[in-house]
Amino acid sequence: ISPNPAKGKLTITIPGNVVRQQVYLISAEGQRVYSFMLNGANTLVDLPALPAGVYFIRLLLNNSNSVHKIVIE
Repeated sequence: ISPNPAKGKLTITIPGNVVRQQVYLISAEGQRVYSFMLNGANTLVDLPALPAGVYFIRLLLNNSNSVHKIVIE
């Protein structure tokens, strides 16, 4: 996931072929603030206007779950 910190756009790179996998952006308080689908190994995401701070990206890929910390400036 790059860049980190982000300023409105992120690129999520997943090794292998990933099609239509769900991703959630979660606030530091645990609230889901945005969701989107991955469409391929490299997905460019335009983030909504969110306050600066720490967020987490939860990736649900092939029956596995991973969480990544990001900072939005």
